[in-house]
Amino acid sequence: MAIVRHAARPDGSPNIPFRLRYMTPTHEPIDETRIGNPTDPRNDFAARALRTLPVPESLRARLLGPTHVQRFTVPVERDDGDVDLFPGYRVRHDDARGPFLGPHCYRPELDAGTCAGLAAAGTWTAAVAGVPFGGAAGGVAVDPTALSRGERNRLGAAYAERVADSVGPDTDVLAPGVGADARAMAGLADALREHAGTPRRTVVGKPAVVGGLREPIAGRGLTLAAQEALDGMGRSLPGADVAVYGCDGPTIPARFDAYGTTVVAVRDRHGAAVAPSGLEPDPPSAGLRGPTPAAYDGTDASPEGVLGSEADLLVVAGGETLSARAAERVAADVVIEGTYRGLTPAAEQTLEERGIEVVPDVLATVGGLIAARLEWGRNGRDPDPARVDREVGHAVVGAFDEVRRRREADGCGRREAAYALAVSRTVAAHEVAR
Repeated sequence: MAIVRHAARPDGSPNIPFRLRYMTPTHEPIDETRIGNPTDPRNDFAARALRTLPVPESLRARLLGPTHVQRFTVPVERDDGDVDLFPGYRVRHDDARGPFLGPHCYRPELDAGTCAGLAAAGTWTAAVAGVPFGGAAGGVAVDPTALSRGERNRLGAAYAERVADSVGPDTDVLAPGVGADARAMAGLADALREHAGTPRRTVVGKPAVVGGLREPIAGRGLTLAAQEALDGMGRSLPGADVAVYGCDGPTIPARFDAYGTTVVAVRDRHGAAVAPSGLEPDPPSAGLRGPTPAAYDGTDASPEGVLGSEADLLVVAGGETLSARAAERVAADVVIEGTYRGLTPAAEQTLEERGIEVVPDVLATVGGLIAARLEWGRNGRDPDPARVDREVGHAVVGAFDEVRRRREADGCGRREAAYALAVSRTVAAHEVAR
């Protein structure tokens, strides 16, 4: 007989509240104090921007929390026949500008509050990017590296079964997040089609052979954001030294290397490597994950060694978060926040006090939203690579230009200006809907 186990939380405590009776998806009323979103310091930026606009109090409150939270239990049959139960989520923030879209994550520490913050960030980033989406986020509180490939496939299928009735290309679109690679997204698309006949367009970030884009556009978006930041300092990306703190696979380092930069440090969940003269990766390993830092011809290093690398740019990605203490060690001139909450507010303040430029997540990750829109709207067509390149470039440059104009008009920082732009566009969409 199979044994059913409740998977433990990262602190070792069992997930007792998530029992089998919650296996049917439920749309819960919002209890904002319970899910924690209003206590997210990033909400201060949205709240401040909302206070500067003639917004009804009901709409102001509405935009500071998610529309609804979906919670359920995801059972996974292990290879030994036992069954583990993991908490699953899908949280949706706002859809005034278009369908919900946001990351699907596999992270041990994932909870409703994290998903709520990710969903809100998705709304603001889509507005900055000028793409017709609102924000959503979800996934499973699990460490994907602790599962075999077969277990990961069954995990995705069980999750898809629980959200099949509430997602779709015109309602809620799933995009890759931390821990979910292109293969995982393809599995989700297949499972959704099997359970509910859901079109493949409901899932983006798939491999090219099953309808994804051939170009790793999200990585390209980060390089363009870096170029825009350096341009504002009278410098250029080609020839710059780059340190990457957190990445899933080789996409981000390879993208910067292709732009003529020198990648001098890399860190991911497997370890870290530093080489001041430049890291030389071995050919990517088979599959979709690519080389880990151990595959680079560099010196093994601690995370502190990566942060302290003498680089022009530090890219924070892969779900990593820098604290104020970590920010004190940063030696780069520019920090690109390539992941949600890549910097704590205290870390950002520390960097600014040290004269280090910061490109916030709602601006740095615009390229990922463009990638999602292009794949979502392709309808079986294979976009011309030159057109894709132009659209991503126009979107990133346009977003930086808009934020720069807002900074000059309001006399504020880059993050405040980005949120002011995003909130004003979202409020305008609500005004049209009314």
